Amino acid sequence: MCDCIEKVNKLLEDKNTKLDVPIMYTIDKRFSADRVKIVTVKRDDKNRKKPIPVTPAYCPFCGNSYDAE
Repeated sequence: MCDCIEKVNKLLEDKNTKLDVPIMYTIDKRFSADRVKIVTVKRDDKNRKKPIPVTPAYCPFCGNSYDAE
C-alpha cells in the first residue's frame, strides 16, 4: 500500500484542501479508507437515481494497485 494520500494532503494543506477519502466496505466487509473518490454527477436531473460512487483500483498518483488485504 502506498502513502500517496498522506503526501498529497500534506501538499494541499496550505491551500485549505484535502482529498475526499470515503469510508466504504471492501468485498470481505472490512472498512476501507485508503482510496480517493472520483467525483460523479447525475447526467439527467429528472432521473431520481443517485450517481454511483467511483473508486479507482489503482492509485491515481503512483499507479500501485490497491490490494484487498
